Amino acid sequence: MATGPIEVACRERLRLLEDWQLRVGRSSDFNAALLSSAQVIAGTCVGVAGVKGMEEVAYDLCIVDEASKATPTEILIPMARSRRWIIVGDPKQLPPFFEDFGDELLNNFDDAEVRATLLDRLLDAQAGLPKSNRARLRNQYRMIEPIGDLVSKCFYGGDLESPIRSHGLKLQHAFPKPVTWYSTHALANRGERREGQTFSNPAEVAAIRSILQRLQFVIKAQKRRISVAVIAGYTAQVEALSDMASRGVAEWPDLDVTCNSVDAFQGRQADVCIYSVVRSNDANKLGFLKERPRLNVALSRGKSALVIVGDQVFCRAVRGRNPFKKVIEHLDKHEATCTTETLT
Repeated sequence: MATGPIEVACRERLRLLEDWQLRVGRSSDFNAALLSSAQVIAGTCVGVAGVKGMEEVAYDLCIVDEASKATPTEILIPMARSRRWIIVGDPKQLPPFFEDFGDELLNNFDDAEVRATLLDRLLDAQAGLPKSNRARLRNQYRMIEPIGDLVSKCFYGGDLESPIRSHGLKLQHAFPKPVTWYSTHALANRGERREGQTFSNPAEVAAIRSILQRLQFVIKAQKRRISVAVIAGYTAQVEALSDMASRGVAEWPDLDVTCNSVDAFQGRQADVCIYSVVRSNDANKLGFLKERPRLNVALSRGKSALVIVGDQVFCRAVRGRNPFKKVIEHLDKHEATCTTETLT
């Protein structure tokens, strides 16, 4: 008896139904089946915990990037579902954000122990992983050599190598050197402004606006479009910079400008990074800018150019813990690739 097209279609549907039931069962929830058949699952450490069916799946390998930014409880969520782990992170950059701990907790535990990430514990000289289970990545490919050398000498003891000489951008008409510090120390309004618990600096905002206008002129001539990160350590300054960028967006149509805090921009990059120092006061107080990891992050976001805007005389004068001192010394010693220009 000949089989008609209707019978063939019915058999095909029955085969699909049988295959579906073998994979999923009779439940309408097919997340677990979908996850178990996927080769790669991507998500945040906490985000994967919210996916229905994730708890029923085990993975061969878990790769955690930016591990220095994850708390131990966050990072253990995907690790608990995996047989092997690769943890990638930089302990010399910013750690996770912690709220202030209560006195009771700090009385029972050392503050450093409470704040230690899993990456810190795995890298501990005595209690961490064996040396055979560790690997140091010595080459970085984000920053061109002049920026990479500054970051390497100031934050990594000169161990970081930067093989990239150029990403193809020609910015010599925009900035005199790949690493340029525009110092505001000669401006009458160079000082910071306190706004509640944070600070802003209008002189630096105005200077950055002029820098963006000049950069737009250079990039337009090259018929390119580039990304520009404008970052600062203080929320009031980020808000002022964002307002400036929003009002002036029509002035730089070939620049994709992102204004953000240093902490929020960790893990990201841009063709050009402009860092606003903000602090400038007679008391020579740096505030939390004295934290080396924060400055390390700020100066390592740019691929082809790093621009620092701030009162360099103030940054030189700060005593005690002052990560800017090494940066300024590097600029002074490497005139071929770094320079300081005084704004007037």
